[in-house]
Amino acid sequence: MNGLEVVRTLWTRVVLAAAVLVVLAYWAAFWYSSALRSQHAVLAQAAPRVALLNGYRIPLEALTYEVATSVTDGSHSRAILLVAHDKCPLCKEETSKWRTLLSKIKTGNDCEVVLVAVGDPSVFKPVLADLLRDKRPYKLLVVRDTAAFRNASGILSTPSTLVLDGDQRVRVVSKHLTSVGESMIAEYFSTTSQ
Repeated sequence: MNGLEVVRTLWTRVVLAAAVLVVLAYWAAFWYSSALRSQHAVLAQAAPRVALLNGYRIPLEALTYEVATSVTDGSHSRAILLVAHDKCPLCKEETSKWRTLLSKIKTGNDCEVVLVAVGDPSVFKPVLADLLRDKRPYKLLVVRDTAAFRNASGILSTPSTLVLDGDQRVRVVSKHLTSVGESMIAEYFSTTSQ
């Protein structure tokens, strides 16, 4: 064998080895992505659904809670839900934003405020004082079984602010109320009537 044949043989072996490596890498990537897809499918079935999308219906009547206080006749077609946990430091900060928001929107004939306390309802004391002073319709619901509440409502975190229409469908969601969220909620109540 001369030098040219050795180089040609060596080059052929390198090309074949590279081709085999490419095929193996492609097969491994395909197998890995198939395994990931099946894992994602299993996780998607086991995980709670993400429900807080525009138009999702939150069945208030199916939620597990105790009605701590109710100053409403139940005839309101829309609701603003304020959800807080007594152990959440952000929820205590959120109450001042909620008080500002509620002062900007008119609840009354077709809207009630639903306060959803996960744990101790004392987190809502400032908001309750304003609602009582202004004689606004409200419900204070105390959630004792948080897992059942999360599964039934889709509300996974606190603080949360939600606006529900007459069919109890979500129209606006804000995890931490920002000026943009506040404006959207105020606009919803000023431009719609049911």
